Amino acid sequence: MKNIIKILLLLFFISSNIFSQRKDIRIDVGVFGNLPERVFNSENDYKNAGFGAHIMPKLNYSEKITFGINMEISAVTLNSSGCVIISRTVLSLSPSVFYYPTNSKIKPFVGSGIGLYNVFENEPIINFGVRPIIGISIYDVFNLSVEYNRIISNMDFGFDNYYIAMKGSFSIGIKMSN
Repeated sequence: MKNIIKILLLLFFISSNIFSQRKDIRIDVGVFGNLPERVFNSENDYKNAGFGAHIMPKLNYSEKITFGINMEISAVTLNSSGCVIISRTVLSLSPSVFYYPTNSKIKPFVGSGIGLYNVFENEPIINFGVRPIIGISIYDVFNLSVEYNRIISNMDFGFDNYYIAMKGSFSIGIKMSN
């Protein structure tokens, strides 16, 4: 029993050192849920709801500034008719910048991104979009954020060209410069 406890303590120590150090290069991996439009307008039930996943390599430029490239896939629901819920798949690639006003273990952040969005089954294939972000980082390991994804286009995608994502992600340090 003592050996099992020692092994568990050693694994905890190793994993906490890997994850707790602020590395210069990190990778965030996570999932998110999109808030349905009924949160803001009670007339629409499931429009703009959905879910997705993302991965984002990040470079910690300084203690307060981080740059990243967010890559995500999202399923966003359209106007529903009856019991059938139809969705569109959205791929996006968004260079982003984040600002951390404090250096504490639990720290808020704000950010923004601009990028390219592809809504499947719609033309044009490539659309330009913006992505303001607000969130909190916990020990540089776990991030919670709210992100407003707005596709700047006159096209009718069926979901009003935006979705609001509640995102959770784990951040893994992969490299520290000398």
